[in-house]
Amino acid sequence: MNSAAKKQFLDIKQVENLYDSAVPVKNNPVREVRRNQEFFIKFDHRPNHGFSREFSAAEKLKKAGVPVVEHVFCGKSERGNFLVTRSFADSVSVEEYLRSNVPEMSFFETIADLACNILKSGFLHSDFHLGNLLYSESKQTFALVDVRKVRSMPQWIINSLPESSRFHVLTEFRGVLRKTQLLSLFNRVGIADPREFYEEMFTSDNLAIRDEWPRRRKQILSGYPKFTRCVDKILFNSNASDADIASAVEISGGKAVFLAGFFLDLIQIPHRKLVKYDPVSDTAYAVPETKEMSGGEAAIEMLNRLSYYDIISSPHDWRNVNECLLPHLSNLQQIADQPFVLGE
Repeated sequence: MNSAAKKQFLDIKQVENLYDSAVPVKNNPVREVRRNQEFFIKFDHRPNHGFSREFSAAEKLKKAGVPVVEHVFCGKSERGNFLVTRSFADSVSVEEYLRSNVPEMSFFETIADLACNILKSGFLHSDFHLGNLLYSESKQTFALVDVRKVRSMPQWIINSLPESSRFHVLTEFRGVLRKTQLLSLFNRVGIADPREFYEEMFTSDNLAIRDEWPRRRKQILSGYPKFTRCVDKILFNSNASDADIASAVEISGGKAVFLAGFFLDLIQIPHRKLVKYDPVSDTAYAVPETKEMSGGEAAIEMLNRLSYYDIISSPHDWRNVNECLLPHLSNLQQIADQPFVLGE
């Protein structure tokens, strides 16, 4: 960091002014995040939730050669504890990138290698998910963000932890990769029994999501920014692009189908994108439906995944959306009719 940058952030008031002029990214009762072209600024309103540990973890990761966004400044003001990090140029989270891109296997293998390198460097990242890994397509590089849950640990302790704790980030690729591809990644990182790990992945996530879904459903309908934004009483999917909104078409099912789409997001099954919901008319809108042929083997794999949630579907409900045979659920009503999804 040059001397000018140091001087700029020694003044806490300047951090607050920078925050006031930035664009909101996340806003909940305890934490606010905003972004401008150069920086991310976080404020946490809880008195015992400072950022000094995260700042220190970022420095240790950097020294170990693990790619991480630059942590510029942290401290405390009357608004709460704050952290300033430099933006990773021309980047989006891997989670966001995979919504509209299907990369080569080398992309996923690079992330698998990164997960291994973090562990081999003596760190455990207990919150390593695709939302806190940034990717710059122009530079084809990655960087970690939000490393507050990274801890240094002796190698023998790391090696003794369950594989599900060490390599959980790889399970998030199930939304874009087929079973054979996932097994290949699991084998690459040294998982002892990739097939058993695959089955345990769905079994454990099924139990967790059954507990998690009621809270998520309330957040979706309340306009919680991670999922939706409310504009003139209409709920918009936070992940919908301007092009998605402009091309959206009305679909049957109203709130039930809107929720069904988010449920499929949560369990990482590809499907028709839900764009917005009008509570007044109980009308849901989605991107136009594609017209490709049935998904075949890929559709059968997705049906098996749905069976973990006691949801019955049919290969006729699916469509093939690209050369990688990623299925696309055309009949969202099949999911919306499930009491588990509706919470009734």
